[in-house]
Amino acid sequence: VALGTSGTWIWLLLAATFVGGVGNMLMIVGFMVTATSGLPDEEQGRATGLATMTQQVAIALGIPVMSAVVTARMGAAHGPDAVLSGVSTAILANSALVLAGAVLAGYFLAGGARSRKNG
Repeated sequence: VALGTSGTWIWLLLAATFVGGVGNMLMIVGFMVTATSGLPDEEQGRATGLATMTQQVAIALGIPVMSAVVTARMGAAHGPDAVLSGVSTAILANSALVLAGAVLAGYFLAGGARSRKNG
C-alpha cells in the first residue's frame, strides 16, 4: 500500500473504501442468491441462515487475525511508519486469502458443473 504517512492520501483511502463497500454489497447479494437458488421454499430460510452464519464467523475470525498480522509486523516499532507497514502486510495477507478463496470456489463450482453434466 503506497499511501505514505504524509496525510495527503486520505482521498485515495476514501475512494478505495467506497469501491470496496460497493463491491462487498454486490458480493453479498450474489452470495445469498447462489446460496438459496434452486432450493425448495421450505429450505430457503435454512440456507440463508447458514450463509449469514458463515459471513459472521468470517468477520469474527478475520478482524482479530488481521489485527494480529498488523501487530506482528509492527513488532516493537511505533509511529505512523510502523502502523503503515503492519496494515500493508495485513492487506496483502487478506488479498492472498481472498484469492485462495476465489480459486477454491472456482474449483468446487466447476466440479459441481462437471458432475451435473456427467450425471
